[in-house]
Amino acid sequence: MQSVSFPPDALALPGIPRTARQFCSLSHGEVVCAVTISNPVKQVYTGGKGCVKLWDLSSPKQPLHQLDCLQDSYIRSCKLLPDGQTLLVGGEANTLYMWDLAASPPRIKGELVSNTHACYALAVKSDAKICFSCCSDGNIAVWDLHNQRQVQTFQGHTDGASCIDISSDG
Repeated sequence: MQSVSFPPDALALPGIPRTARQFCSLSHGEVVCAVTISNPVKQVYTGGKGCVKLWDLSSPKQPLHQLDCLQDSYIRSCKLLPDGQTLLVGGEANTLYMWDLAASPPRIKGELVSNTHACYALAVKSDAKICFSCCSDGNIAVWDLHNQRQVQTFQGHTDGASCIDISSDG
Protein backbone atom coordinates (compact mmCIF):
# COMPACT_ATOMS: atom_id res chain seq x y z
CA MET A 1 0.00 0.00 0.00
CA GLN A 2 1.35 3.41 -0.96
CA SER A 3 1.02 6.37 1.39
CA VAL A 4 -0.62 9.60 0.27
CA SER A 5 0.60 13.06 1.23
CA PHE A 6 -1.90 15.75 2.17
CA PRO A 7 -1.34 19.49 1.84
CA PRO A 8 -0.11 21.00 5.15
CA ASP A 9 -3.41 22.78 5.84
CA ALA A 10 -5.68 19.83 4.88
CA LEU A 11 -6.09 18.59 8.44
CA ALA A 12 -6.01 22.00 10.12
CA LEU A 13 -9.44 23.21 9.04
CA PRO A 14 -12.32 23.27 11.57
CA GLY A 15 -14.51 20.18 11.59
CA ILE A 16 -11.94 17.90 9.96
CA PRO A 17 -11.51 14.64 11.92
CA ARG A 18 -7.91 13.99 12.90
CA THR A 19 -8.30 10.39 14.02
CA ALA A 20 -10.64 7.47 13.50
CA ARG A 21 -11.22 4.30 15.45
CA GLN A 22 -13.42 1.29 14.97
CA PHE A 23 -16.52 1.60 17.12
CA CYS A 24 -18.02 -1.82 16.43
CA SER A 25 -18.42 -4.48 13.77
CA LEU A 26 -21.82 -5.40 12.31
CA SER A 27 -22.05 -8.98 11.09
CA HIS A 28 -24.52 -8.62 8.22
CA GLY A 29 -23.67 -12.11 6.92
CA GLU A 30 -23.65 -11.30 3.19
CA VAL A 31 -21.95 -8.74 1.02
CA VAL A 32 -23.07 -5.25 2.07
CA CYS A 33 -23.75 -2.93 -0.90
CA ALA A 34 -25.56 -0.08 0.87
CA VAL A 35 -25.36 1.65 4.25
CA THR A 36 -27.22 4.55 5.79
CA ILE A 37 -26.97 5.96 9.30
CA SER A 38 -29.58 7.74 11.41
CA ASN A 39 -29.00 11.26 12.70
CA PRO A 40 -28.18 11.38 15.58
CA VAL A 41 -26.10 8.24 15.16
CA LYS A 42 -28.14 5.56 16.93
CA GLN A 43 -29.06 3.14 14.18
CA VAL A 44 -27.40 1.77 11.05
CA TYR A 45 -29.12 0.17 8.06
CA THR A 46 -27.09 -2.30 5.96
CA GLY A 47 -28.33 -3.56 2.60
CA GLY A 48 -27.17 -6.82 1.09
CA LYS A 49 -28.73 -9.73 -0.75
CA GLY A 50 -32.51 -9.53 -0.51
CA CYS A 51 -32.78 -7.49 2.68
CA VAL A 52 -31.85 -4.51 4.79
CA LYS A 53 -30.83 -5.14 8.38
CA LEU A 54 -31.56 -2.52 11.03
CA TRP A 55 -28.93 -2.28 13.81
CA ASP A 56 -29.04 -0.48 17.15
CA LEU A 57 -25.51 0.73 17.91
CA SER A 58 -26.07 0.44 21.66
CA SER A 59 -26.46 -3.33 21.17
CA PRO A 60 -24.82 -4.22 17.82
CA LYS A 61 -24.45 -8.01 18.23
CA GLN A 62 -27.73 -8.86 16.41
CA PRO A 63 -29.90 -6.78 14.06
CA LEU A 64 -33.14 -5.42 15.52
CA HIS A 65 -35.03 -6.22 12.32
CA GLN A 66 -34.52 -7.70 8.90
CA LEU A 67 -36.48 -5.94 6.15
CA ASP A 68 -36.98 -8.48 3.35
CA CYS A 69 -37.80 -6.94 0.00
CA LEU A 70 -35.69 -8.02 -2.98
CA GLN A 71 -35.60 -11.81 -2.52
CA ASP A 72 -32.35 -12.99 -4.17
CA SER A 73 -31.34 -9.60 -5.62
CA TYR A 74 -28.96 -7.09 -4.05
CA ILE A 75 -29.92 -3.87 -2.33
CA ARG A 76 -27.85 -1.10 -3.96
CA SER A 77 -29.09 1.95 -2.05
CA CYS A 78 -31.05 2.84 1.07
CA LYS A 79 -31.91 6.32 2.30
CA LEU A 80 -33.45 7.37 5.57
CA LEU A 81 -35.88 10.26 5.22
CA PRO A 82 -35.28 13.26 7.53
CA ASP A 83 -38.14 12.22 9.84
CA GLY A 84 -36.20 9.04 10.67
CA GLN A 85 -39.42 7.03 10.23
CA THR A 86 -39.22 6.13 6.54
CA LEU A 87 -36.53 4.15 4.74
CA LEU A 88 -36.32 4.05 0.93
CA VAL A 89 -34.72 0.95 -0.56
CA GLY A 90 -33.63 0.32 -4.14
CA GLY A 91 -31.60 -2.32 -5.87
CA GLU A 92 -31.55 -4.92 -8.60
CA ALA A 93 -35.31 -4.75 -9.20
CA ASN A 94 -37.76 -2.39 -10.88
CA THR A 95 -39.37 -1.44 -7.56
CA LEU A 96 -38.30 1.01 -4.86
CA TYR A 97 -39.69 0.19 -1.43
CA MET A 98 -40.82 2.69 1.20
CA TRP A 99 -40.57 1.18 4.70
CA ASP A 100 -42.51 2.46 7.70
CA LEU A 101 -39.96 2.16 10.51
CA ALA A 102 -42.41 3.44 13.14
CA ALA A 103 -44.58 0.33 12.71
CA SER A 104 -43.79 -2.64 14.92
CA PRO A 105 -42.43 -4.58 13.19
CA PRO A 106 -41.41 -2.26 10.30
CA ARG A 107 -43.58 -2.76 7.20
CA ILE A 108 -43.66 -1.72 3.56
CA LYS A 109 -45.90 1.33 3.21
CA GLY A 110 -45.36 2.00 -0.47
CA GLU A 111 -43.85 0.68 -3.68
CA LEU A 112 -42.57 2.88 -6.48
CA VAL A 113 -42.53 0.86 -9.71
CA SER A 114 -40.06 1.91 -12.39
CA ASN A 115 -39.63 1.02 -16.07
CA THR A 116 -35.99 0.00 -15.51
CA HIS A 117 -34.39 -3.17 -14.21
CA ALA A 118 -32.45 -1.67 -11.31
CA CYS A 119 -31.87 1.36 -9.08
CA TYR A 120 -28.22 1.97 -8.19
CA ALA A 121 -28.49 5.09 -6.02
CA LEU A 122 -31.04 7.29 -4.27
CA ALA A 123 -31.08 10.91 -3.14
CA VAL A 124 -33.85 12.63 -1.20
CA LYS A 125 -34.47 16.37 -0.95
CA SER A 126 -34.30 17.76 2.59
CA ASP A 127 -38.07 18.39 2.63
CA ALA A 128 -38.61 14.65 1.87
CA LYS A 129 -41.08 15.43 -0.92
CA ILE A 130 -38.89 14.43 -3.86
CA CYS A 131 -36.60 11.44 -4.45
CA PHE A 132 -34.15 10.92 -7.31
CA SER A 133 -33.20 7.39 -8.36
CA CYS A 134 -30.28 6.44 -10.60
CA CYS A 135 -31.50 3.83 -13.04
CA SER A 136 -29.77 1.01 -14.88
CA ASP A 137 -30.91 2.48 -18.23
CA GLY A 138 -28.90 5.67 -17.62
CA ASN A 139 -31.88 7.82 -16.66
CA ILE A 140 -32.59 9.62 -13.40
CA ALA A 141 -36.16 9.11 -12.24
CA VAL A 142 -37.79 11.84 -10.14
CA TRP A 143 -40.39 10.64 -7.65
CA ASP A 144 -43.13 12.46 -5.73
CA LEU A 145 -42.92 10.59 -2.43
CA HIS A 146 -46.22 11.88 -1.04
CA ASN A 147 -48.24 10.66 -4.04
CA GLN A 148 -45.87 7.74 -4.68
CA ARG A 149 -45.51 8.35 -8.41
CA GLN A 150 -42.82 9.20 -10.92
CA VAL A 151 -43.10 12.81 -12.06
CA GLN A 152 -40.10 13.30 -14.34
CA THR A 153 -37.16 11.57 -16.01
CA PHE A 154 -33.77 13.09 -16.74
CA GLN A 155 -32.05 11.45 -19.69
CA GLY A 156 -28.51 11.69 -20.90
CA HIS A 157 -26.27 8.95 -19.53
CA THR A 158 -25.41 6.23 -22.04
CA ASP A 159 -24.80 3.60 -19.37
CA GLY A 160 -26.46 3.15 -15.99
CA ALA A 161 -26.36 6.14 -13.66
CA SER A 162 -24.66 4.92 -10.47
CA CYS A 163 -24.50 7.82 -8.00
CA ILE A 164 -26.36 11.01 -7.14
CA ASP A 165 -26.45 13.63 -4.41
CA ILE A 166 -28.35 16.83 -3.71
CA SER A 167 -26.75 20.05 -2.49
CA SER A 168 -27.79 21.25 0.96
CA ASP A 169 -29.75 24.15 -0.57
CA GLY A 170 -31.78 21.73 -2.74
